[in-house]
Amino acid sequence: MHDDIALSLVIIFAIGITTQIIAWWLQIPAIVLLLGTGLLIGPVLDWIDPDDLFGRALPSVVSLAVAVILFEGGLSLDIRRLGAESRVVRNLLIIGAPVALAGIATAAVFIMGLPWPLGLLVGAILVVTGPTVTGPLLTHVRPTKRVCTVLEWEGVTIDPVGATLAVLVFEGMIADQFKDGVWDVIAEVAQTIGIGVSTGLLAGVIVVTALSRYWVPDKFANPFVLTTVLSTWALANSLQPEAGLVTVTVAGMTLASQQRISLDVVTQFHSDLGLIALSAVFIVLAAQVEPRALTALPVATLGFLAVLILIVRPVSVMLSTIRSALSWKERLFIGWTAPRGIVAAGVSSLFGVRMTELEIPGGELLVSLVFIVIVATVVLSGGLAAWLAEKLGVRKAPATGFLFVGAPLWARELATSLAHLKVETIMIDPSWEDITAARMTGLRAEVASALSPFAAEELDLEGIGTMLAVTPNDHNNALATLRYRRIFGSAHVYQLAPDSLGHKRKEPVANYQRGRILFGNRWTYNRLTEHFAEGAQAKRTSLTNEFNWQDFCAVNQESDAIVCFVHDTTTGITRVFHEDERPPNQGNIIVSLTRQNTGTLAYPIVERKKKPVPDRNGDQSTHTNGDR
Repeated sequence: MHDDIALSLVIIFAIGITTQIIAWWLQIPAIVLLLGTGLLIGPVLDWIDPDDLFGRALPSVVSLAVAVILFEGGLSLDIRRLGAESRVVRNLLIIGAPVALAGIATAAVFIMGLPWPLGLLVGAILVVTGPTVTGPLLTHVRPTKRVCTVLEWEGVTIDPVGATLAVLVFEGMIADQFKDGVWDVIAEVAQTIGIGVSTGLLAGVIVVTALSRYWVPDKFANPFVLTTVLSTWALANSLQPEAGLVTVTVAGMTLASQQRISLDVVTQFHSDLGLIALSAVFIVLAAQVEPRALTALPVATLGFLAVLILIVRPVSVMLSTIRSALSWKERLFIGWTAPRGIVAAGVSSLFGVRMTELEIPGGELLVSLVFIVIVATVVLSGGLAAWLAEKLGVRKAPATGFLFVGAPLWARELATSLAHLKVETIMIDPSWEDITAARMTGLRAEVASALSPFAAEELDLEGIGTMLAVTPNDHNNALATLRYRRIFGSAHVYQLAPDSLGHKRKEPVANYQRGRILFGNRWTYNRLTEHFAEGAQAKRTSLTNEFNWQDFCAVNQESDAIVCFVHDTTTGITRVFHEDERPPNQGNIIVSLTRQNTGTLAYPIVERKKKPVPDRNGDQSTHTNGDR
């Protein structure tokens, strides 16, 4: 099968993306499944042979894919948001990296029995952490903001540093130049960083200038950005080996930190491209590994792993965070979280091939050892990080809250009812009157447009996982769903149904540009406002053995009760109600808009004290938020 290059590539891409989706469903690190899949379709089933497939081009293909992945990682690093954690990130690079290199190399020599040149190469390669692994891990674990910022920035910025150190060690190893002294090494590092930073800034300036002055049509924007970045990557590599990794990282950071052009489309394109490259490269690299080489690793490998994970990483982090604002619990979590990823795999594979070509012993051992470290660190970090963050108290609450775009009276009543269930809510609206009224009832509310820079950059969405667009304007609602779709995902952005729909081809807003319909097609903004004016109130109804879902429906069948949310008291998760999904059951609390004159008031649980709340016209009216 490996003789058909096109078919082999299709298999790699298809299996890679399928594996990513399965990992997402199972909530486990994708790299674990990717590496396992690569072993399965490579040496086990012999479906793919990377050496036959790519030949001598394999190192170049891997290097190019790593460049794309690092550029995509750099696009997520806005230097304006780094803040007080910049000192910690800097120390992790200039203190933590050398400490880690020395510790890993020493362990490799004295525990694994490797010669010093090979031990130093192992140490340089394993200095890096994996941004492609750390990112999804942080999304799953949800650590506090400071911890998340430090790990994200370290994951991206340490990769070019580690790759540069590895190149210098390898060049010194094959040329027997270690005797030249530490100053030569420092000069090489400075030259690599200087070339990489300057070419990266050049790429960023070229892209921003060309796009902001409209020299490049929109349809060519993504190809232009990609070719510009890769051209400067190749230029940097030609001037200094592996300086291109610094180039693409700096280029991404430069574009992320500027404010002259919008990067939404560019970021999405390169995110998709990076995901494909990551999936394919991990499978290819794993398919290269020989199972016999893994089983041939000595028992001392376990001791090496223990020292690397339990001693070297925590010590390097503790030394790098001296006098920082991080608590000891945050430092402990950062010290535990250091999964290795694509750069470690790619660099080890590259040097393994070159060592074999140059007949230097240890190439196969290098690849196998790094492979085992990647698997071990990913499994341990992915398997225990959430538990450890919970125990240390550095884990944020689940993102189960709601962002209301718009703050009409009935939405404020619903938000107040959710707040009584300890559900996080935020309301944003350009209207001072509505926001003031929301704040008077104790709600968290901000005067802002959903499309404003404040909402995009400064609004703290911690704990928020769903957006509800409830303004009277269907166009504004649709724009809000498009804005927040990339933050919360398409499944978690809702908007009210429009008041009227014309011919399918003449609708004011196309269906695919809208979010999911909130509360059903019947309940438009005007109909909800009328319903509330007719005496509807926000109610919380507990379902029990004595009063279940069927009883609730029977009591409210003629009252036009709108079931809005279902709160699970066991998990604390609140979801938007959908008629076509599972019905609420015992232990759930239903949040609904129900007319006061219905029979639902026959089963009250709690009656909240009435409070005067100003309406849109500033008049004081009394509303209740009762419980069933």
